[in-house]
Amino acid sequence: MMIEKLARRALSDIKELVELPDSGIVAGGSIANFIWEYVSGKKAIINDVDIFVYKGESEEEEGIAYYKRMEKVLYENGYGFTNQRLKTKDYYHIKEVSRHGLLNFIYYEGNSSDPKLIIDSFDINCTEIGYSIEEDKFYWNDAFENFIETEKLKFTSLRTPAHSAIRIVKKSEELGIKLENDLELRMCQLMTDKRYVDIQHLSFTDKYKIIFEKYKDVLSKYFNCVEDVPSSSFLSEKIGYQMELFRLSPIRTDSEKDSSDLGFLNKSYSKLKSDNYKKFGFDDNDFENAADFLFYAYNVNDENSKRIWRKLYKIYNRKDYIDCEISDEKLKLFRDILNLNSTVYELQGMKLSEQVKILDNIIKVYGDKMGTSVIRKIKISSMHDVDDNDILLLQLSARKEYAEDRSYRICIPQDIC
Repeated sequence: MMIEKLARRALSDIKELVELPDSGIVAGGSIANFIWEYVSGKKAIINDVDIFVYKGESEEEEGIAYYKRMEKVLYENGYGFTNQRLKTKDYYHIKEVSRHGLLNFIYYEGNSSDPKLIIDSFDINCTEIGYSIEEDKFYWNDAFENFIETEKLKFTSLRTPAHSAIRIVKKSEELGIKLENDLELRMCQLMTDKRYVDIQHLSFTDKYKIIFEKYKDVLSKYFNCVEDVPSSSFLSEKIGYQMELFRLSPIRTDSEKDSSDLGFLNKSYSKLKSDNYKKFGFDDNDFENAADFLFYAYNVNDENSKRIWRKLYKIYNRKDYIDCEISDEKLKLFRDILNLNSTVYELQGMKLSEQVKILDNIIKVYGDKMGTSVIRKIKISSMHDVDDNDILLLQLSARKEYAEDRSYRICIPQDIC
């Protein structure tokens, strides 16, 4: 495999610079930057060699430096409707950092020693590769492969939008890759203006302020770097840290002068939510976290995909999702079922054609007997394959339920029954 071969070569070059320890994970820019040199012919800039060292399990906690890998969970709220929320799946927090020449040791604790957790915590596709010293094994993900193939910088996370804005400009300069447009920086403008549950950091130390000043000619078009007095005071008074913190303040412009797709991101969030989410293709309730926005910005980019996203965003979570046609009537019915059935999480990860097959089976079984209580009791897992006997038994059960149900009924157009 090409990545493996390039990574082995990069490891050899790293060993010419430093003596690696017996354990730990080599991750960050060192391996990735050497690989980029081999692919592009542009000299690699090696600022340091990060070694992540796992120190054992610990309880989840939040602090100056931590990462949470989150997953989307669908659940039934107290009113009988299906909502979505994010919950922590894996996490780590950095306990100590020490520098020895080019070697930068990062000691961390968490609920997993899996090297993929470290790789997945990075926010830009060009850095998502690492090496386990003990295993003599490289880890990378699809985002890194995409970077090598396309030679384009993209975000893989918006959980630290201020840091990410600064980092992507720094990477652009170091790797000699021009950002194609201002999409990434506009996204960071929006995310620094909004407190989503999966945004974990907005403040940063003087280390990033210095980097901001170095690349100010680009970043100052979008942000001002200002002192974050409230956060500094909180750390001092509540936790005992004496540290000066900063944040990025998005620069507002007259959106009428910017006709680009993301020009509206300069507006305040309240105005953006009322007017411009709709312009960008969202209904008010479609956009619940930064991860959804990032997926949408990169993958939902034509009228058909936007039409489907508006109704099925809870189960639309893969790049190759749309592989068939679906009518507006079926979309509306699907949306109604999603809102009422708490087992629809089983549809996540499937392509649209697989989901439509299950929807067709539901229609085949229940026809127009779609009372609220019936929908809530449908087990999605039982709808993958149904034969005539299954249909008969399910229909008999549904008729009794439907007769007693006086709640909201879903109307199914006859042409899709």
